[in-house]
Amino acid sequence: MLARLLRAVEHAEQFIHARPDEAQAILREQLQVDQQFRRLGLAGLGFRLGLKQSLLTTMEGEARWPNAKANARGGARPNVLTLVYPGPLKSIKPTAVDTGN
Repeated sequence: MLARLLRAVEHAEQFIHARPDEAQAILREQLQVDQQFRRLGLAGLGFRLGLKQSLLTTMEGEARWPNAKANARGGARPNVLTLVYPGPLKSIKPTAVDTGN
């Protein structure tokens, strides 16, 4: 099931890159926004299916934040690597996974 979802996202990424004007028209129609929004809202955005080390680093920082905010010490923090399962993505697009392993 997850692999099917990721394949659909990969297909959408390919469509966005192959036919950007058509993809933007679809998005504009679905969001019911005008042409000006498209120019402002999508400029510079890159659509890439991936799992990068930077996401894991951000998740680790987010996991530490509650303890730091409350000046708490010694609280259990989740290991983000146990929360992320890259297998399905690796099977569909191996180059999309960069988790530092």
